[in-house]
Amino acid sequence: MNALAEYRESARIALMRAHIARQRAARSAEFALRHERLARTAPESRRRLHEGAATLHRRNEQCHRASCVIHEQHARRLLRWLDAAPKAKTNPPSFMAAVANTSGAESAAVVLLGPEHTEVLVATSNSLARAAHDLESILGEGPVHDCSAARGLLTTSGAELTTRWPHYGPALAQLGIDTVAAAPLRVDRICLGTLAVFGPRAARPESLTTIADAITRSVLVSPDNDAFDENGIPRLPLFDEGDHQPLVHQAVGMLSAQVGCEVADALELLRAHAFAENKTLDQVAHQVVRGRLPLH
Repeated sequence: MNALAEYRESARIALMRAHIARQRAARSAEFALRHERLARTAPESRRRLHEGAATLHRRNEQCHRASCVIHEQHARRLLRWLDAAPKAKTNPPSFMAAVANTSGAESAAVVLLGPEHTEVLVATSNSLARAAHDLESILGEGPVHDCSAARGLLTTSGAELTTRWPHYGPALAQLGIDTVAAAPLRVDRICLGTLAVFGPRAARPESLTTIADAITRSVLVSPDNDAFDENGIPRLPLFDEGDHQPLVHQAVGMLSAQVGCEVADALELLRAHAFAENKTLDQVAHQVVRGRLPLH
């Protein structure tokens, strides 16, 4: 399958997921309406039960509708790009661009975290989101790790950015970012990572949790992942677009062994050098792995 055919298949899968999400939203709306009606007529002893069920189904409805919007928007953008691809020399639209647009933000990033809050995957909507994430990786402070640690919605803007993050805040301002919001990607009590949005215009923080839940349900742990590549790996847009940062992990492991320190300390050493040299973690990791930058 050539590249254009793969993108057309990605658009087909996105439309399929949008259709499934739309159906689930309709079912959740029906259940919610039924419980809302029962709550109005039920005895006092059962009214709270129906009210709670109605609230749960309305929340599910909102989540499925957000998932539908994201996947459908991504599919439509891909199809428009494919129609123009033979003549236009542009990159295909990213899934994260649809996430950013749905949230009402300028840029968006999803960061998946492993043990001890180590980053295992980063997917960004554009260069601005990538630059904002790189700053957090180097400086060791920012919305992704704060949000995942607190496991709750985080919103910061204006002067609060510098108050909360003395180093990260001013660096964001230099990028033209004065608003940050983040929501955890949660499955039950487990936090898989964070959705963060950035921009000179405010995102809609009241809907960000719903969008984060939509990403978690429809992308990360979806029961509909029946599309696989030639290696048997599910075709998921975040995994297709995301940077798995293998060089960073390899460099941290090498430093840990060379210096005889904990992995967390090796990561801090990598960050310190990146900050001092005004480089990204990827650039420093590349030098370490190739033996061109011994940091011990």
